[in-house]
Amino acid sequence: MKPRKRTPKRSVKGKTSGPKPGSSAIIPVNGTKVRNKAKRAYTKARQDLDLARNEKERYESTDLPAFQRWHTRHFGQLLTQIRETQQELERKRMLFFEVESEAMRQNISHRLAYQRIMERRKNPPPPEPEKTQPGSSPWEEQPPHGDFEPNGGSNPDWDEMKDVFDEFFEDVFGFRPGDYAPHHSEAAPEKPEPTHRIKTLYRSIVRRLHPDVQSEMSPEKLEWWHQAQTAYEERDVEQLEMILTLCEIETPGAVALTSVSLLQRITQQLRSTLRSIKREIKRLKDSPAWNFSELANPERLRREIKREHETDLEAMRELLQAIDEQIAHWAEPPSSRKSRRPSFHPDHPEFLF
Repeated sequence: MKPRKRTPKRSVKGKTSGPKPGSSAIIPVNGTKVRNKAKRAYTKARQDLDLARNEKERYESTDLPAFQRWHTRHFGQLLTQIRETQQELERKRMLFFEVESEAMRQNISHRLAYQRIMERRKNPPPPEPEKTQPGSSPWEEQPPHGDFEPNGGSNPDWDEMKDVFDEFFEDVFGFRPGDYAPHHSEAAPEKPEPTHRIKTLYRSIVRRLHPDVQSEMSPEKLEWWHQAQTAYEERDVEQLEMILTLCEIETPGAVALTSVSLLQRITQQLRSTLRSIKREIKRLKDSPAWNFSELANPERLRREIKREHETDLEAMRELLQAIDEQIAHWAEPPSSRKSRRPSFHPDHPEFLF
């Protein structure tokens, strides 16, 4: 019987057979699309960050100084009245709370508590004697005279008893009474020595970002400089590499030579910084100084700010008057007290908050 011949299998057109399981075949991958996408994301994040920084820089260098000069010129006298009234109000508040605390602690009337406090202010108690410094050993002081030291000299019994007590104290607590640091306390773990790679990266960053070699230290470079110090202390090689890449990426063609993973990490850090600056800008936009340099006629703003200052000053004066009436009521002698108490109450919500 003749053996049967096997017919070869036909290859399906358009299909390629992949590598067999367990083989070490190399598959070429075209990373152009991935790199272009990472470059576009980096470029957009960098542009958005530059715009946000320029917006914040304009406010800090132009809008805010111009608004402060204008504000002081138009409301200088009103601001002085507000400041003096606020200082007087804080002083009366302290007295009011002191009376409240004294009356509650001693379970006495507010009038009697007020009299005691004013008496203490007129006649303050003498200062207390200085206490022994914490941590000093009681055995370092001179032993008492008497049985332990009859002639004022050294006493062998005292020295022997001191040694016995020190040994007992060390057996129980692990350290002697005169020791400042217990023996059982754990010391801070020592940081590992920086490797050659960390030193090389740090030197390269120092040559580019050190304040002594910068003609003008931008906020961006200053932030990188502080991050480099922290990364060197923590021995963070990846962070140092990213900071060095940020310093070199301004060179033409540097983006094309940067790895995709590093470019993505840089983009993430730029976006994180952008979010932080945007939150700060959102807060600054509530200030009347925002875009003040571009304001053609600030008359409307002047009327609004004047109305706010006058309202605040009037509210502080009313509260100060109420506190003065209450303190005057406490200061009245029993015989000449009025039958009607002032309308102010210590639990007044505007006073407490």
